[in-house]
Amino acid sequence: MKFFRFILAAFLPLAISVEAGASLLYLKNGDRITGEVIGKDSGSYAFKTPMGVLNIPSDSVVRIVDGDVPQVSAASGDGAAEQVVAASDSAEAKPASTEAVADNVPPDPYADLPAWMREYKYFLQDTIPEGWKFKIRGGIEYKKTNSELISYSFSFSGNKNWGGDMNHFDFNLYYDYTQETVSNIKSNTTDKYGLDTTYRRDLTQSIESPFGNAGTYKIYLENLLDYKKDMVKGIRHEVDEGMTFGASFEFPDSGMKFSMGPGPAVRYVCASGYDSHWVVMGVVSENFSWDFNRIMRLEQSLYFGQNATNFSQHTLDFMLGLVVHATDIMDIALRYSYEYDTINSSDAITTEERLILSFEFPLY
Repeated sequence: MKFFRFILAAFLPLAISVEAGASLLYLKNGDRITGEVIGKDSGSYAFKTPMGVLNIPSDSVVRIVDGDVPQVSAASGDGAAEQVVAASDSAEAKPASTEAVADNVPPDPYADLPAWMREYKYFLQDTIPEGWKFKIRGGIEYKKTNSELISYSFSFSGNKNWGGDMNHFDFNLYYDYTQETVSNIKSNTTDKYGLDTTYRRDLTQSIESPFGNAGTYKIYLENLLDYKKDMVKGIRHEVDEGMTFGASFEFPDSGMKFSMGPGPAVRYVCASGYDSHWVVMGVVSENFSWDFNRIMRLEQSLYFGQNATNFSQHTLDFMLGLVVHATDIMDIALRYSYEYDTINSSDAITTEERLILSFEFPLY
C-alpha cells in the first residue's frame, strides 16, 4: 500500500487532533492508520482520518482495533511521525479484550509470526495462482536393491481444488541423483525422474457416515497417470494410466482421512533387455493420513497392480511416512517406501526399499 504511505507522509505536517476513542486500522502490508470507520460496503471501508476520508479495499484490511488511541496534535516533521508510531504501539499494547474484529474482516492468520515471515506469507498469497498449493522438497534417501545406493532427491508438487471442492488435481515432479556402491566400489548412476498426476472427480457431496462416528464420505472417480525413467532398475520409459472408482472417508474429530478405489489400468514398458509393449492391469489405489496432533501427521499409501493376462506378474508400491510441521515455512519428513515389480524384463531389479529424510517448503 505505497499509496497510503505517501498520503500519510504528505499530510503529517498538517495533522490535527484525533479524538480519543478512535480506531486503528491494520493493513496486510504492515501499515497502520488512525481514524474512524464512517461507512462500509461490500468492497471497501470509508475511513475518516486527520487528512480526510480514505476509501480502503476490504481485502487489504487485516483487522480494526477500537479503543483510546492517543491523540495526534498539530505538529510537523519527525515529531508527528513519532506520535503516530507511539499511538500505534500503544494500541497494540492494549489487552486482547479491547480488540474488535471488523465485520467480515477475518483475523490476521499470521499475526503471531515475525515480521519477515509475515511478509513472506503475504508474498506467497499475492504471487501463487488462486486455488493452488505448491511444495518444494529436497532430501537424502537410502536405497537397498541388489546394491546399496545413496540418492539426493528433489521434487516439486502442487494441488488445486475447484468446482465447489468437487474437482481435485495433484501432481508431483521428481528427480533423483544416485550414487551406487557395488562390492565397495562407488559409481555414479543417473537418472531417476518422473511425473505423477491424479485427477479426482467427486460424484457426491459429503454424506454422513452410516457408522455413527461423526464422519463423512464421498464417492469419486479418479484418473491416475504416471511417467517415470529409472536407469537404476533398467527402465527406459514406463507409463501407467488407471481409472479407479472408490470412496473417501473423513473423520474431522480425529483428523483421519482414508480413500480406496479399484479399477482397470494399462502400462507401457520400455526396459533394458525387454521388448516394448503394453500391459493390461487391474489396480487398487489406497491412501490414508492422520493429523494426530497439531504438528505431526502420519501418511500411508498403497498401489497394487496385477497383469490381467499373466497372474505371475504384478506391481506393488507402499509408502509410510511421518511429517513434522517444524516451522510455519518448513516441514521435516521421514518416509519409508517399498516397491516390488515383476511387470518388466526378467533380468531387471524387482525389489526396491527407500528411506527418505526430506525438508519440505510449502508455498501457500
